[in-house]
Amino acid sequence: MELNRDRLAEAVVARCRKDRLEPPAPAKVTRLVASAVNTFEEGFCATTVGRLSAASRSRLDDLVAEDDGDEGSVGGGRMFFTELKADPGALGLDSLLTEVNKLQRVRQLELPPELFGEFSEKLVSAWRARAAKEYPSDLVAAPAAVRYTLLAALCHVRETEITDSLVDLFIQLVQKINTRAEKKVEGEFVKELKKVRGKEAMMLRVVEAALAEPSGTVRKVIYPVVGGEKTLKALAAEAAANEAKYQARIRTVLRSSYSAHWRRMLSRLLSAWELKSNNTAYRPVMDAIDLLKRYLDQPIKDGAFFDAAEKVPLEGVVPEQWRAAVVDDKGRVERIPYELCVLVSLRDALRRREIWVARWPPGRRSHAMSCGAACCWCCSRWVPTWASSGWWPPASTASPRRFSGGSGTCS
Repeated sequence: MELNRDRLAEAVVARCRKDRLEPPAPAKVTRLVASAVNTFEEGFCATTVGRLSAASRSRLDDLVAEDDGDEGSVGGGRMFFTELKADPGALGLDSLLTEVNKLQRVRQLELPPELFGEFSEKLVSAWRARAAKEYPSDLVAAPAAVRYTLLAALCHVRETEITDSLVDLFIQLVQKINTRAEKKVEGEFVKELKKVRGKEAMMLRVVEAALAEPSGTVRKVIYPVVGGEKTLKALAAEAAANEAKYQARIRTVLRSSYSAHWRRMLSRLLSAWELKSNNTAYRPVMDAIDLLKRYLDQPIKDGAFFDAAEKVPLEGVVPEQWRAAVVDDKGRVERIPYELCVLVSLRDALRRREIWVARWPPGRRSHAMSCGAACCWCCSRWVPTWASSGWWPPASTASPRRFSGGSGTCS
């Protein structure tokens, strides 16, 4: 679809020559294009307003109404109008919850799914950009049809944009939770390592011996400086024990930070998102999400474990190293560590696009639209009706002229 008027004028001239018509003067083409564009925009606005319910129009009006201190109003007033146009803040839980709240308030406007169904996405995006630049007072002063169309286009596109930004925030936040836990545990283990007497000196002697004789064997070069094979085996056993302890400590820190702070995002996200997948390999993750949704209203203090009758997906959701933390010795599945595993699995699936957040529209379609006598609308060009018929519009009593071709003569 073409929105630039200069290129539309060029298209009119090109169409005239293709149909062997003499193009009108440039000023005439400009007026014809302006008239066609205005006629189409009037039809576009009329169609949009016709699809909006009275309740939706009232809520759109509230978006640009003077703030009266009523934060419970559906429209939200000019304060929410400003927030609606803003991008997400710094990465954090508050930013994510703010975006969720923004998405829910946009949905409360109850814009119909088919609002812009047959119109080009490029057209809707252009009206969204125009609305974002307007001041609320300018929108209030605009004709009702134009105001409703601008606000509806803004809210419609922003709903999609906010959904996408929520996915990005979620992916980054899950990574941030894990990274913070790892850094905290690494710091603890470094301090503990320095407390072991003689271990650093022994490592230094091993490095110096290896650099002094790089072609020597371990038995001849390394064993003498560490006190023999028995010492190295003891060090290896200690390192293995420390690795297991390190992973267990990470799980403990993750669980603690998630339950105390990050868990607030779970119910808000799952309530705002409709997740989809057509890959059977990720069916366990989808089933796990459905399970979490059923338990959203049940506080942890009323039940730290899932009901014994529940079929809890583990394979494909809970990594092997997390099984002991998720499933106790009685076979019960604990909710907090299980939720963590589900969120990590969901993050990975969203990154791979094996699971996605459903949104409207899943795929925009555009097709030809006729807007009546003023112009013909095809996929990407404005074509005046008189051009398609091959005749000039009757601007005077003079006889219409047909363009004969490349010689520039008329008949």
